[in-house]
Parts: sequence; C-alpha cells; structure tokens
Amino acid sequence: MVNDFEKIFSFFSEYQLLIQDFLLDKSQEIDFPVVNTKISNKNVSSIISKIEESQKYGIIFSNILQSSLLISVFSFYEVELMKICDTHASRTNSNFSVKDLKGHSDFEKIKMFLTKQCKLIITNPAYQWDFINSLKTVRNCLVHNNGKCLKTSKTYRVILQLHNKNEEYFDSFGLHPETYGDKTEFIIDPQLYLISDLIDACKSSLIKISEDIYSR
Repeated sequence: MVNDFEKIFSFFSEYQLLIQDFLLDKSQEIDFPVVNTKISNKNVSSIISKIEESQKYGIIFSNILQSSLLISVFSFYEVELMKICDTHASRTNSNFSVKDLKGHSDFEKIKMFLTKQCKLIITNPAYQWDFINSLKTVRNCLVHNNGKCLKTSKTYRVILQLHNKNEEYFDSFGLHPETYGDKTEFIIDPQLYLISDLIDACKSSLIKISEDIYSR
C-alpha cells in the first residue's frame, strides 16, 4: 500500500511539472519575438494579440492546471482514506463504519472514525491533518464558487490563518481582488508550490495513517 501511494503521488507531481513546463515554454516562445519587436501603429494590434496569447498559456491555463490538481489530489486523498477506514472496519468487525456516523461531510465522518474507532490522535503533526483540512475549504470554494470569496468568508479566514503560520502561503493562493460596484471579491489562483506541498502532505498523511492502523 505504501508503494502504491508513493507511485500515485509521484504521478501527480510528474504531471504537474510536465504540463507546467510545457505551458511556460509555450508562453516564452510567444513572448520572445514580441519583446524584440519595435511597436508601431501597424503592428500594435498584432502585438496585443500575441501578449494575450502568451498570457493564456502562462497565466490562465496555468491557473486551471493548479486548481484542477488541487481538487484531484484532495479527492484522491479522501477516497483512499475512506478505503482505509472501510478495510479497518471489516478487518476488526467494527460495530460501525464511516457511513454510520453523522456529520456534515464524508471528510468529517472519516475524521470521527479515525479518532473513535482507530484511536488515532488526528492532531498529530505527522498526519498533517490541519493543513490538508484547511485546503479542503479552499477546494470547496473552487468547486462550488468558482474560486471566489469575500473577506468575510470562511475561505478567506482559513487562508489568513495559514498565512499567520507561514507567510509564504498567502501568496501561494494567488489571491487578487475584483470589484463589482461596492462589492470586492477575491479570486483564488493556486500557485505551483502550494499544490506541490499538498501532494507531499497527502502522501505523507496516507502513509503514516495506514502504517499506524495496520501495525496494530
């Protein structure tokens, strides 16, 4: 099982770097002739078009990549945790499973099962639960609200909490404001190194949780 987790998360990392490098190369390929072109009335519209094309690869497509990876990695993590819990319930003839518990989400019920049935101290830093759970809130914002949040939202508060623990994490969410009338929304554009940290955290968490459960 550990080897399976190592392999699958390495696929996530390889995919991220492969596509990100392609997008960066494509963006720079378009940028290079533009930077070395003298602007005139005749070519200004063409240059603007090239700049927009470069931004499509370097910014827009890159943001789509990182957002989709955040969602995919978290979904994989949640599914594998559920499998671990179900296997444990079956192996120990438990009186209840994750599905029998009450909670607002499967993730919350998984946490309850790991705590009550598996007797894990889920706040153990080795499980990286707090960090992963924080990104669950961001994932929900990406899925259900297209990555938009207000300063008064839970998502924004979670991002600030991460920032207070590690200043670099605020920038890693790529937050930028958009104003509509008297309302300002913040758009989340996850950066590459944030997703890399999530991949590493989910891998370490699954390995540690499975080892601690199956060693009993």
